[in-house]
Amino acid sequence: VTMCSKVAIDAVIAGVPSVCDRRSMAAPVSRTKLADIESPLHADCREEWVETLLLNQFTIPDMISGLAWDWLVNHQ
Repeated sequence: VTMCSKVAIDAVIAGVPSVCDRRSMAAPVSRTKLADIESPLHADCREEWVETLLLNQFTIPDMISGLAWDWLVNHQ
């Protein structure tokens, strides 16, 4: 449970459901209401969601150079 912390992103990538604020980058794959904590969301679109995050985090040159891949591999 978090507001907009990167912890929610790390949790969802690891397959752990999260509850976060609707403004969080993890919101598309999380519950956004604390009242729903007893029914966690196990998102089946995590890979697509991570791709969306990466497309908004790195530039094309970052991807071509391998910087984006190195960051992803070393920050899991």
